[in-house]
Amino acid sequence: MNSIRRPRRRPRGQSVNFRSLWWVVLREAALRVCYRSSIGTAADVQARLACSGRESARIAQIAWAIIRERPERRFFP
Repeated sequence: MNSIRRPRRRPRGQSVNFRSLWWVVLREAALRVCYRSSIGTAADVQARLACSGRESARIAQIAWAIIRERPERRFFP
């Protein structure tokens, strides 16, 4: 068995890369907790840029701190 990983012959059609999925879900949840903005606004774009440049662990810490201070933000309307 060759230990070098080569690209897939065919791209994934049905499966998902769970590392990428976790990254996206974490950031979307943090955006909703922190900003509560609607999708597509200028503030939303700026918030997405701010979240994409930070580490996942730091974003999760910030979101949990906000949830502890404001428990009503646990649920998105």
